[in-house]
Amino acid sequence: LSARASRAGQGQSHGGSDILARTMKSDRSHLRLVRATEQDGKLIWAWRNDPAARRNSLNPGKISLAHSLRWLRAKLADPDCLIFIARTPEGKPVGQVRLDFLGRGRAQVSISVDRRHQGRGAATQMLRAIRPPLAGRRLERCLAVVKPENIASVVAFVKAGFRFSALVGSRGAATYRLEKRFP
Repeated sequence: LSARASRAGQGQSHGGSDILARTMKSDRSHLRLVRATEQDGKLIWAWRNDPAARRNSLNPGKISLAHSLRWLRAKLADPDCLIFIARTPEGKPVGQVRLDFLGRGRAQVSISVDRRHQGRGAATQMLRAIRPPLAGRRLERCLAVVKPENIASVVAFVKAGFRFSALVGSRGAATYRLEKRFP
């Protein structure tokens, strides 16, 4: 997180940043998750290709639009996957949350946040919006795999109630496994 975003998040007055933080807080406290559709394809593709998303991904290569649209169609058809678009009360898209169900009440979560909403707590609010049961699916534990250098994501997951469970290797890189249990 940038120093400015960190200060704004702490409610300190630094010029206009505290006004922006309050405005974003009221907006994001009402984020709602809406099931993604094929019409969200270009938006999800843009988020997936954001330079920060590529840098923090386990697969950092650029993704073609055609490949991303094929991937999205397959994921939307997969009964073990749910993709949501987080939207403001006005319907503006903020980011996406994907849950890949692994069986036995477990799901791996992946998120991306529109660059205009990064550093303002949107990721934490999106993660907090995940509550079982979800679309009729049993959910007892949510797992996330995050690169240690992706500090903003680690902070967002921890603020949303995830806890460190292991340091694991994934695709040749050391990653944190974070976990949240639901009652």
